[in-house]
Amino acid sequence: MSTEDSTKNLARAGTAAILPPELLKFGRCLHPGVGRLLGYTAQEYVWLDSPPYDREQMWSMFEMWDLQAPSLVIDLVGGYCHPRHLLLPADIETMEQLPGVEKVVKDAKRVMLLQAQELDKSEAAIDMAELQRTIGTSLFDRLVEDMVALTEACAKTNSWLLFDQSNVGQLYYILEAALARTKFRPVILMFVDSALKEGCKFRDGEHDYQEEAWSMLEENVDVVHQEETLEKLTIVDLPPALFPESTNLWPVPADMAATEAARRDTLWRSHYGRWFFRAATHYIFCKGSGKFGDSAVCFDLDWLGPQGSVYSSGAIGSGCTSDMIFSSLDAGRPAILFKHTGLASDLWSHVLDIITELASKRPQNAGRTREHNFTAGDVIQCLHERLGSETLQNLKQNRWVNTQLFALITTLLRKDWHRLSQSFVVVDAFQDKPDKVLDKISACFASTCGGATRLGEDDLRARSLAEASDFLRQLRFNAKRFASRSNLMAVGGVILSLLATMIAAWSAWLDTQMGPDHESFLQWVADMALILMPALSGLAFTLLSRLRYMSKWGSVYLAAEEVESEIMRFRVQVGDYGSMQLPEEQEHTVLLASKVSSIYGSIAPEFHHDTLHVPSTGGDGIDTMFGSCTLEEESPEAVAARSPLLEEDEEHLSSAAVFPSSGKTTISVEEYFEERVKTKLQYWQALAPRLSHRVAAYEVLIVLSSVLGTVLGALDQKLWIPFMVALGAAMNTLMHHEGLQARLSALNASIQDLLHIRHRWSALGVVERRTNFHKEWMVNIAEA
Repeated sequence: MSTEDSTKNLARAGTAAILPPELLKFGRCLHPGVGRLLGYTAQEYVWLDSPPYDREQMWSMFEMWDLQAPSLVIDLVGGYCHPRHLLLPADIETMEQLPGVEKVVKDAKRVMLLQAQELDKSEAAIDMAELQRTIGTSLFDRLVEDMVALTEACAKTNSWLLFDQSNVGQLYYILEAALARTKFRPVILMFVDSALKEGCKFRDGEHDYQEEAWSMLEENVDVVHQEETLEKLTIVDLPPALFPESTNLWPVPADMAATEAARRDTLWRSHYGRWFFRAATHYIFCKGSGKFGDSAVCFDLDWLGPQGSVYSSGAIGSGCTSDMIFSSLDAGRPAILFKHTGLASDLWSHVLDIITELASKRPQNAGRTREHNFTAGDVIQCLHERLGSETLQNLKQNRWVNTQLFALITTLLRKDWHRLSQSFVVVDAFQDKPDKVLDKISACFASTCGGATRLGEDDLRARSLAEASDFLRQLRFNAKRFASRSNLMAVGGVILSLLATMIAAWSAWLDTQMGPDHESFLQWVADMALILMPALSGLAFTLLSRLRYMSKWGSVYLAAEEVESEIMRFRVQVGDYGSMQLPEEQEHTVLLASKVSSIYGSIAPEFHHDTLHVPSTGGDGIDTMFGSCTLEEESPEAVAARSPLLEEDEEHLSSAAVFPSSGKTTISVEEYFEERVKTKLQYWQALAPRLSHRVAAYEVLIVLSSVLGTVLGALDQKLWIPFMVALGAAMNTLMHHEGLQARLSALNASIQDLLHIRHRWSALGVVERRTNFHKEWMVNIAEA
């Protein structure tokens, strides 16, 4: 049900406030048959005199039912045609022209031919009515399987199914059959106008059990205070005559099988047409206009969260299902279309399939573009080629098709097809297996639960992401620059200290060999070196301390990690970037820009006497002496082979994961796992042994220098003992400078976290992986 319809219903119902939250009237009932068939013990309902006046008032009602905010609300919209008899001869003719589906018709004809031969009948005995009944029964069973997949996806993603009172018909029948085949029980919310007047479908005046049920529902409600529970309410068993046992609740005369899809009067003669959906988990009765055809939704559905719709069959015309499907596509709301159910759902299913095929064949140009090399005319031409002659003739006679279809297809082609294609699912009941249906539906839910696409949002997100990515490149570049200078000064100071010690030992040896009175050029050189080397070594360490390269490197490196984390959260749409409750001035793009600016502000105090340099395409000078400062993409093997002292352990991940070649501003949780988590884990698992080997090498050198000093002392080589001591001190200084032990400990902890993610990921089903809970859980651990 659209927001516009619910808004109109609010206006019709008036603006009077309902009772305070603690005085709401609740009830509990049980429709006949649902206990035995579906295992229900009670069905909850609330009786409202007027609509909730704000979001808090509405949620006070749901809190009494112990319901959490849904990730998606799915409106079920179906036609009045019997779900076992959806196919007309024209539909079967079209199926015979579709690749893959034509086998269904051929198989049905072959089976019927074999049966006719066994009964000594001619081939002419296979009439269209029997063929319709055979294929229609198979279609119904497959639709029920698809609905099972939908209910499982809803139950695992906390998505709610919604029925409005006017959406009576085939989806009642299909959903109830699906619930009987699965243990999953999503929230099914039914809106009913409690002011319905006599003469409507649910109060036709011809069946006493209708009025008896209405009286029982209205009279058995009671005020439930917030400190109380609904357990105090008596469960009311509604009259068995609503849905009598051992009765065909929606019968179809045998002689109507060939024309049932075009005749809608059988629904109103059945029990399914005389009462609302009996298998809902929660009902909301609220006074509305009193007209059956008007919406009974009594509050703005945006209060609940993102919305989607399921479409089956439906009329083609202005204000009918065909327009509702386009509205969902145009707004970027999730839309699930059951193909081969006829009419509007079939029309749009064929159109979307054709656009998808044509879009997949277009040239792959560099960069992202919305331009298509085909037009709405091409789509309609392909549609004519795909449909059977009778179906095509029926469409040509439809005014809506002739006047609006071309313009609506043109509107869709102007949108970003990548994002649009994520917002709908065309379920081919004859070809898609339940696992595939479940995968497609859950992917649609996961990619669109972030809300509808705003005009120009993709360009806005791309620009925001580009700005943040440029700043990340600058931070990476400067982190490398500070690391290279820090490494140069630290290593240079250590080498100069070692040289000074070696020259002092050599000078002492010369004195013992030549005597103190014998001056030579070598002694003069040694004396000068003993003056210069300690001075230069002290200068290097003094500059390292005064210029604060280590502190600057740490600040910039951590800032780069924070910016990279924000970029990934922005792309995956988790945390604040996945919230739909932000005010207009805090859109996700504005939020990203604000957080990146805040990160820059946090490192500003480090640059009183320095600045962040802009990266260049090539390195020179000391920046290239200890590794490249550019962000060229490298393989994990190449990165693991490098051995800088202070290195950015995730440097190679930036170009691969943060700046993907796909150019997508949003990614699914599966893409995040492949591009980010697995890449991180592979690199860290290659890096950890290298750090471990370097720690071991330093420890061995330190111990070895101590042992050699002892051996030299025993061999009466006392002049070289200071050199061994200096060598051990130098190794200890370099190991402390690199921080290897702390880095290795942190790296092992990170590997453990990512391994936990990988192991849990492998144990999750396709639906569980795409739930908001597991997406938030994975990203929070990986980006911590």
